[in-house]
Amino acid sequence: MSELNELEGRIRAALDRIAAGLDAGTATGGDRNAALTAALERAEATVQETGERIAKLEEKVAGLMEHISLKETQIAQLGNVNAELRASNAKLREQNEAMLGDADAVEEGLRAELHALTVARQAEAAEIDAILRDLKPLLEQEAANA
Repeated sequence: MSELNELEGRIRAALDRIAAGLDAGTATGGDRNAALTAALERAEATVQETGERIAKLEEKVAGLMEHISLKETQIAQLGNVNAELRASNAKLREQNEAMLGDADAVEEGLRAELHALTVARQAEAAEIDAILRDLKPLLEQEAANA
């Protein structure tokens, strides 16, 4: 962001110089016009460069938003699986208490639930790692610009 602020300042300074030249009139001759033309060209180049940087950043943000959306969907699916497993285990425990259930089935359900929870935690850890990996270069760049 500080780069954008710096570029904006440079553009404003160039435009101020151009405005000052126009206010002074054309009495100074061709050298003044050449300097103003050069300043205008530099300002236009800076504006174009800034626009390109902004476009790249917007593209990167769009990609990150898509990635986040995908991960949110995956997390929701894991949550649904875990909810189903918990409900299944609750039913098995109820049957077992009423002496209608099979202890092995209950144990199997509990193992499945534990496995689902482990997978969910691994997915969350992978998501956190991905976020940190994406943020690290941005934070380093911001620290370097500060």
